[in-house]
Amino acid sequence: MNITDLGIWVANRSYGIPDDFPANAAPPPDNAIWWRRTTDGKDWRMFTQIYDPLATPKWRTNKQVLPDGKLLVTMVEIEGGKWLTQGIFRDFTAVGMPTRTRIVLVDDPDPANPTPHKQFERRVLNEATSSFDPFAFVTEIQRHQGLLALLLATGITENTIRTKILEEADPTKREIMRIRFESASWSKTSEFIVWGKTVFGLTDKQVDDLFALAITL
Repeated sequence: MNITDLGIWVANRSYGIPDDFPANAAPPPDNAIWWRRTTDGKDWRMFTQIYDPLATPKWRTNKQVLPDGKLLVTMVEIEGGKWLTQGIFRDFTAVGMPTRTRIVLVDDPDPANPTPHKQFERRVLNEATSSFDPFAFVTEIQRHQGLLALLLATGITENTIRTKILEEADPTKREIMRIRFESASWSKTSEFIVWGKTVFGLTDKQVDDLFALAITL
């Protein structure tokens, strides 16, 4: 597989308008967020798009950066310095502006496929072999990672969990859940996770997804 590394990109309002922003283009709002590459400070929009005042729309994809037959793969860094796939796109404008993201270009094996992301889901970049390896399911996370994942993915808060624990009729089980909940790390097979899955009506896949998200936080 041919993999072209486009670098790691970080979003921040404080970067300001890039020096090469077209003088005849509509000025961006004052609160615009700019996304730049960590290695050279290149602006994402200036890198991926071309401005043509006579065209409609005026901004178009820079085909030298994203030629036909390629896919954009965005990744987030996880433990061990590995990069886990997050999104797969055929258009720069669909990428958005994640806080800290590494982006690579790969060959599009089937341009007619409306769901190209399927073959890259939960994959880890293997730079030695220029490929993507299956991501081993996470079985243990830190407590703060679990709380963040629950909040972001489901809206479940720490107070919500504590309330559910207090509702347990069996005092022994209630105390076990409290101790497990307050542990520094959470194991996917622990009584607390099994209990929480039942109490909050989560499926096995949802728990897997929560652990996969947690390891990135």
